[in-house]
Amino acid sequence: MILDMSGVQPGQRTFPIGSINVNLSRGVHLVRAIPSEERVTFERHVTRSVPVRARFVGEGVHGYIVSSQVEPKELTIAGPASRVEAVTEAVTDPVDVSNAVGPSEYHANAFVADPYVRFLSSPQVTVSVAMKSK
Repeated sequence: MILDMSGVQPGQRTFPIGSINVNLSRGVHLVRAIPSEERVTFERHVTRSVPVRARFVGEGVHGYIVSSQVEPKELTIAGPASRVEAVTEAVTDPVDVSNAVGPSEYHANAFVADPYVRFLSSPQVTVSVAMKSK
């Protein structure tokens, strides 16, 4: 099927499916298409920086609390405008600090839950952790 999308602007557009825009082998004819049209939503592609939040496993064990810092503090995401605007933060894979007692550094990957949104650079971050007594 061939759809002419030249000049398409953001928003919804309906394309008819008929013999004029469907290429078939010689001798084969389109009698009817079900559905007879296809509705497509077009969105602008945008980028935006979002903060990175570290997730921890084992925090508060042995009378300690976690003090942490993530580098980089923000990552740039890209995708369809409505999806990117809905993302409030990137979150790291869980960092296990159950055995940490002093300053430690961990490397973790960040992610966003929406599969239509991607990172423009590596999602790996460094999480610096200091365990402090309560």
